[in-house]
Amino acid sequence: MLLNYHLAAPAIIRIVTALFFLVSGFQKCTSRREQYTNLSASFGLKPSLLFTLFVAAAEIVGGFLLLIGLFTQITSLVLLVIIVVAIFLKTQQPNILERSQLSYILLAAILCSLLLSGAGSFALDLPL
Repeated sequence: MLLNYHLAAPAIIRIVTALFFLVSGFQKCTSRREQYTNLSASFGLKPSLLFTLFVAAAEIVGGFLLLIGLFTQITSLVLLVIIVVAIFLKTQQPNILERSQLSYILLAAILCSLLLSGAGSFALDLPL
């Protein structure tokens, strides 16, 4: 009998993506806070520190929710908005963000996949 692992793939993608957003959010709060605050100010987003901390909190909470598999599809949608904004910023000023535009596009594709497929196995929620 062949084992069916079709729910394992979304779980693996979800957990790795969660770790990415957790690390990214914590960096915005700690080691790279000044860099992202200056980035927000350069785009005219005032108060820039508050905006930076808001994005960091969204990434940390979103990463945690993805990690435990709770509200995965809604969380993916919120994080997708953040990534689409990052892609837009990267196209406007290519040297402004540390990652390549291709990595942001890949993250957008991963979040779209989670949005459509749901959390997979080892999660607290069921697909919408």
